[in-house]
Amino acid sequence: IIEKEVESVLRKSHAEHFDWLENKFKIKLRQDLPVWPRFVELTERRNLYVHTGGHVSSQYLQNCHDHNVDCKGVQAGQVLEVSPTYFRQAYEALFEVGVKLAQVFWRKLKPAELNDADEHLITVSYHLLVEQKYDLAKALLDFATEVLKKHSSTESRRRLVVNRAQAYKWSGDDGRARDILDKEDFSAL
Repeated sequence: IIEKEVESVLRKSHAEHFDWLENKFKIKLRQDLPVWPRFVELTERRNLYVHTGGHVSSQYLQNCHDHNVDCKGVQAGQVLEVSPTYFRQAYEALFEVGVKLAQVFWRKLKPAELNDADEHLITVSYHLLVEQKYDLAKALLDFATEVLKKHSSTESRRRLVVNRAQAYKWSGDDGRARDILDKEDFSAL
């Protein structure tokens, strides 16, 4: 029975995988996920390379349209390239979706491990800051502080907030960094 269920899910699109996960776990995974259209496009482009040698199909265009992917100028039959910039953006989208998905399920399925989940998110975001991957750090830290509602401690949440402010500062948005810090009450520290 399990094998049949797994097989039926694996044959579906990545968007349908998310539908299945949302239904099974009664959780909204795509809400507050601005990277979703990019994720859908890259998974659809992957399908093109596997099945059509990179030639755009009407299915690619329809699936992209259904998920608000901007496909202006893309036509059926056209071959899509993978530039270094596209590859980097695809990597970042997969990284972001993977970390966010792992965090959501970790927190839902193993609530006793909330401290471990927080520490993982703090460590991942810190390494992104060290590697100067500020846009990816901002995406994860916005999620950590604005979307996730529960943290293991006030200290963990504040570490995420400070890292978030740093991500904005080091990316050149000093005003946003200041706004993030000004919203926090540090008087007790």
